[in-house]
Amino acid sequence: LRRCQRLRHPPRMADLVDTAAGCVGATACTLGGLPFDVAKARLQAGGAGHAYSGLADCLLTTARTEGALALYRGMVPALSSALAENSVGITVQRSLRRALGVDDGGQRPSVGTELGLGAVTGVFTSVA
Repeated sequence: LRRCQRLRHPPRMADLVDTAAGCVGATACTLGGLPFDVAKARLQAGGAGHAYSGLADCLLTTARTEGALALYRGMVPALSSALAENSVGITVQRSLRRALGVDDGGQRPSVGTELGLGAVTGVFTSVA
């Protein structure tokens, strides 16, 4: 309880801030990376009479012929899985760090502690 009193936010508010940070990060990652995933899939498929000369050609041709929104096909499933994984991952990681007093601003935790935190967080994100 003393550790929680030293936090800038009460524990529940800190969890909400962490969850929101995970959601913002997931959204930014999906919006920034999805066009490249779409282009990668098109380059790998290569069929339907499209012979792209490379990544830039694929992106530009797709945007020009189908519209820029075509680069965001599949955004709903990609965003929903990223939101679940990032919000759970960041919330669990930060909550565990607070509970163990790792984020008190003092010394860095041991490698074993970091590995343990990562392992537990990985279990939660794989289920999410």
